[in-house]
Amino acid sequence: MRNDQKTNRSPINVPKELVPLMKAFHAASKEAITALIVEAGSSIYGKSDRPRNRQVPKRKIKMICDLMAQLSPVDEIETLLAAQIIASHMLGMKKLAQSYPEDRKLGLKFLKFSNESLHFFQKRRRGV
Repeated sequence: MRNDQKTNRSPINVPKELVPLMKAFHAASKEAITALIVEAGSSIYGKSDRPRNRQVPKRKIKMICDLMAQLSPVDEIETLLAAQIIASHMLGMKKLAQSYPEDRKLGLKFLKFSNESLHFFQKRRRGV
């Protein structure tokens, strides 16, 4: 008897383009990866009350996936840390490019947080 039959689950049929994203985020279902994409995109690019404006451009999703792949998280904890590093870095860079001094200060704080998170990620990897 296959594992799918033991747990009464059917195999997940996922579009080929989502497979790398699911691997990068350690997601087990299409719903989980969709929720992760929406949350990652919302945290970086903001939320909108209009569903039409909630879409994150494909090139930005690809960039997030590429960055996740570079960090190569091996479990869910590393995935969360990697997502935190990427989101805080990208948001920091976005804020740093703003013309208001307060936004720039906030951008620097996000970048500092991203750097600290990356150091923690590396320490965890080394087992320190």
